[in-house]
Amino acid sequence: MIPNVVHFCYFWPESNFPLYGYLAVASAHHVLKPKRINFFIADGAAEPTNEWWSRTKKLVSIRRTAPPSSIFGRSIKHVAHKADVFRLQILLQEGGIYLDLDTICRRPFDSLLNNVCVLGHQTASRDYGLCNAVILAAPGCLFIENWLQEFKSFRSEGKDGYWDEHAVRMPLRVANRLATSHTSAVTVLSKSAFFDPSWESDELTRLFESTDSFPDALCHHLWASHSWSRYLGRLDLDTVYATNTTYNLLARAILQQENAYTRTHGSRARSNAPPCLPQPATTSFIYNDHEYRLIGPSRDDFIVNEIAARKTFFEIDTLEFIKSRRLGGVYVDIGANIGNHAVFFLNETSCCEVVAFEGNPDIWPLLEQNMAFNGTRAKAVCQLHNCFVSSAKTLFFNRDRENNSGASFLSIVPVGRESQQIQARALDDVIPLTADVTLLKLDVERHELEVLESALQLLKRCRPELCVETFQLSPAKVSGFLAHLDYLPLVSLTHGNQYYVTFPRWFVQLIVVIARRLPSDVSTRVCWRLVRSYAVLSRRLRAHEALGAPPYVFE
Repeated sequence: MIPNVVHFCYFWPESNFPLYGYLAVASAHHVLKPKRINFFIADGAAEPTNEWWSRTKKLVSIRRTAPPSSIFGRSIKHVAHKADVFRLQILLQEGGIYLDLDTICRRPFDSLLNNVCVLGHQTASRDYGLCNAVILAAPGCLFIENWLQEFKSFRSEGKDGYWDEHAVRMPLRVANRLATSHTSAVTVLSKSAFFDPSWESDELTRLFESTDSFPDALCHHLWASHSWSRYLGRLDLDTVYATNTTYNLLARAILQQENAYTRTHGSRARSNAPPCLPQPATTSFIYNDHEYRLIGPSRDDFIVNEIAARKTFFEIDTLEFIKSRRLGGVYVDIGANIGNHAVFFLNETSCCEVVAFEGNPDIWPLLEQNMAFNGTRAKAVCQLHNCFVSSAKTLFFNRDRENNSGASFLSIVPVGRESQQIQARALDDVIPLTADVTLLKLDVERHELEVLESALQLLKRCRPELCVETFQLSPAKVSGFLAHLDYLPLVSLTHGNQYYVTFPRWFVQLIVVIARRLPSDVSTRVCWRLVRSYAVLSRRLRAHEALGAPPYVFE
């Protein structure tokens, strides 16, 4: 029997306790109705001092503890790994329900308490692992004891290749090992119980930008390390009450139950004034015997740092692959940022025109300066458009919070007080019908599908080659959408760029069928060989180009 006692631990030395942390504790208090909530703080650490901690303290029993610094003689360096070990130790000793601070409960766990131990799959795949953000266990639990013993092989130094080995992958191995000899040692639930949606950016929108019912979810894990910059770091009461989203609706219900909110209409009005921006930074380099100079928003900007460190264009491998395609015509660059790609296209490729789009008001003046300075000797012409491109007309612009303006993003609802409403344009409404578009490059921070949807007529009419950065979005969703337009991924390039070209419809349908019917590891190899062979035979790819295979998964 699992005792209805909840455990949280907070080993981070932060004085500003987060609103989402209070909501995690308050939701456990209101939804799970536990006998007690234990809140563990490191010995000697100062307590947080803000309002949300004051409210949290009323709901919990504070317990001081020494976070483990080693286990089985192996050093534990990262605070997250200290918490990984501690939660197992306290569950083995006392039993109960362990919850990470970036969770929110929506339904009681009563039906699970008759088990010995309960965990949930982290992903839809049952082969990846069991996530330790939510664990239910009886005291002296055999499964927890076996899991702890596996830390004899602990080897992570921090955020490395072994980061989640013992937190996620190891419990699945232990569960599989005990499955035959101790069938009731652990009850494993599907991803939908605790970990739906997942951490991918396009999945997180289901929590923070839309309203989904999640009928099977007992709680949600908020994946703070992935959602902080976009969502949790912007979370405040005004946003919670102003915008209907899955998370905000849950939060409101908890806040009202706990009497933790006083409406203060107009007390914190949204501001559309731009923040104080850092000083721009200039970097210069030589490429193909020509000097280039690019101005970026600050010395902390990721792209500026990469250019300065490598003394060449950002994503140069991708750019040189595009150059090797020897495409004439018009290149369209959406999400042009400071113009790194557009400057290269203008000066180093066979295009006759570059059309660059950048809606970020902080970046736009820098793009204009960079194109003017670096375009003086270009044979091609350049058009610049200071607007956002999307099939959704009304969106909200959100500045990045860490001096990396290129990582600013669009959302379909306000996600913070500083969210600015903007009007977007469809690409089909901007690009003339007569334009011979041969290349469409997208880097729009998880907004790729909306841009492609706004360009359906262009895609059908011109059949341009596509370079789509899918770092923030599932490549399967982009590939699935484009397959309906007879596009397949040709190669995978640097920084999550996927390169697509058109193929005959019968061939696309064949690849999609193979990809969906075979196991992913097999289908990727088979589809890549078929696509590569067809591309070489049809002269879409040169035989000597040894480029990595993209994942052939279609949604």
